[in-house]
Amino acid sequence: LSTLSDNISPFLKPGGTFIACVMNRISITEIMSYIVRLKFKKAFRRFTNSYCLIKIGSTYVKVWYYTPQKFIKAFSRKFIPLRSYGLNIFSPNPNAHRFTSNYPKTTQYLLKFDDLIRFTFPFRSLGDHFVVEMRRKD
Repeated sequence: LSTLSDNISPFLKPGGTFIACVMNRISITEIMSYIVRLKFKKAFRRFTNSYCLIKIGSTYVKVWYYTPQKFIKAFSRKFIPLRSYGLNIFSPNPNAHRFTSNYPKTTQYLLKFDDLIRFTFPFRSLGDHFVVEMRRKD
């Protein structure tokens, strides 16, 4: 991540904003959804210091998960964090087509609830994804 920070920095003017949407290491909805289906290994697959092999279609892809704190720290040499917030904290993630089509009203309620808590500690660090807005140092 620090190499990524170094590579991105020259493309921004001093004071320019960089926004990243990152897959979170702790996803409350993913943990809960796998536990209720008794898939405990998948429920905690993000709790690794290495990558996970995730099946997308018929291909496996290496995926790394980060906490907002670790991501911000890796960018701290070149960027100043402005804010971070969670996405899909209690609402289903965009790939949960079956849930969203079977429970559209519940999905809407959960999305509205996420809007209320996305910037609040500890919820901002518990979504399926998180967004970090940073400013390039001068």
